[in-house]
Amino acid sequence: MNQLYHSVDALIHPSHYEAYSLAVHEALANGLPVVVGQNTGNASYCTDRVDALILPRKRGTRLVHSMSQMMSLLIESDDLRFTLSKEASRKFGVMDWDWVAAETEKVYSSA
Repeated sequence: MNQLYHSVDALIHPSHYEAYSLAVHEALANGLPVVVGQNTGNASYCTDRVDALILPRKRGTRLVHSMSQMMSLLIESDDLRFTLSKEASRKFGVMDWDWVAAETEKVYSSA
């Protein structure tokens, strides 16, 4: 899987709802720039424009427009891609259940 993540430029996961995507977590851990839907559980662990790009809650053509804007940002900004990659791999590279439990506790206590 690591080879697959390193062979693409970004992962776009505009899920309308998903509790937590292991594919998104693996991509982040591998330093792949990720665009993730706000309704995906992973978005609760991400910081927009720091370690991922988070899509707003939109549907239809408004969602497509938001995705195209974020894709353009990734294409046009080497600095943004570098920052997202570096921060995502730093934050999500730990990838064990103790980390997930600690981060989940932070999310629930901040709600």
